[in-house]
Amino acid sequence: GCGGPFLVIPLPPVTMDLPNAARESRKNSLLSRGRFMSWVGSTACPPSSGAKDQGSSLLVAPGLSFLHDARGPTLGLLHLEPTVRTYAEQLQLSIVLTTSPLHHAKPKTEVMLFVHLFALPIRPLLFNLWSRVPVIRLPFAFGYPLPEGAQRAFAPGGQLGRGRILTDQDGRPVIEVVGNNLYVLFDLLAQQEELRGLLLRHTLDLGLDAMIEALLKLSPHGQERVKMILERLKKETEAEELKLKLERQSRARQQYLVECRERVEEEIQFLERELELIEATLEEYSRRITTETRRLGEHRRRLNALKGQEKESSYLLEFDRLARLPDVKEVKVQDGLVSVFTEMIHADYGKKRFCLGAFQIDIHFNGDLRIKNLTDPLGAYDHPHIYRARPCLGNIREGIAKLIGEFQMVTAAMVLIDFLKSVNPSDWRIPILYWPEASGAPDDRR
Repeated sequence: GCGGPFLVIPLPPVTMDLPNAARESRKNSLLSRGRFMSWVGSTACPPSSGAKDQGSSLLVAPGLSFLHDARGPTLGLLHLEPTVRTYAEQLQLSIVLTTSPLHHAKPKTEVMLFVHLFALPIRPLLFNLWSRVPVIRLPFAFGYPLPEGAQRAFAPGGQLGRGRILTDQDGRPVIEVVGNNLYVLFDLLAQQEELRGLLLRHTLDLGLDAMIEALLKLSPHGQERVKMILERLKKETEAEELKLKLERQSRARQQYLVECRERVEEEIQFLERELELIEATLEEYSRRITTETRRLGEHRRRLNALKGQEKESSYLLEFDRLARLPDVKEVKVQDGLVSVFTEMIHADYGKKRFCLGAFQIDIHFNGDLRIKNLTDPLGAYDHPHIYRARPCLGNIREGIAKLIGEFQMVTAAMVLIDFLKSVNPSDWRIPILYWPEASGAPDDRR
């Protein structure tokens, strides 16, 4: 079986003294373009292999790179290049990463470390028809959950030609070792990009520990030196793992913050809609109370008129009293609307007095009520308890509706002016502190 796409990390310069002939031979074998291409042809994809079994090949060497028939996951291999280079440089050996479209790569005997991704030393299918090695579901590898769609793995078995199976810390089969060949039994390239390098490091840490004898034939270092390097690489893997964990935790914290903000914003919008609906419902109820109260009053007035008790002069007297109320500057009546214009209204809070402005109180005969700040509105806020001319009357709403329904405009106006002069911090729409302070102490009331 062809090795498919290749990423070759060649042996870096060795500082130890080698015979001149050996150094020259190694240099010629790796850097000579003709011989390098010959190695590609003989080792990667022999001429006798079928085209469908070849895939694509990516080979990298100092001063030379080669891309052949790019039909495989070469981009995924390039992402693994920094990880592979770390192990190649520290162990002073050449490492070859391979993928195969048929998930099969015969064990290689060249003086290199071969890592076959998601492949087996034997063909998983006989005649490309019958399953020889079953594919199993691997939900975790080296403690990391694998995403749905990327949990395929080859099952361990005792078929002729299989190697030694290595398991991760949870006892799951992840690697198969044959000589200087490591076979990754799960689909490493299908994992998340940020995890591929770390999973490859765990694979190399586990596999290289189990093939010390073969490793000593590939690296110029002695046994103690190799073991020390492997321990150092494991510590680097732990550091990379901690770094990834912290990065993921940081992203999760930020995402949690975003989600919380979105949920709070959604709740705020919901409550605002509910408040508008409740206020509209209360206004409708107020109009109904006004209407029903007025019907009751009309019936009484009609009864009094029939008895000769109703006098039109009482209405005029009511208007005159309304115009003479303290803090009332002017009264206008037009189209079923009584508009009461006030003098400057002041309200006390704590030990301070605040000037809220002059107001227009519109009392509709149908029960609607609007109060506008004519001189000192703060955007949509006319008063600490008034938003867009809609007053939040609290427990006096029903009483106001009844007074309007009975045409008791004087009493209604007096109650509303007292409402404008008072504030309640527990339910105001906006603090009174945004309005300017008035001159004089709270006791200097007009």
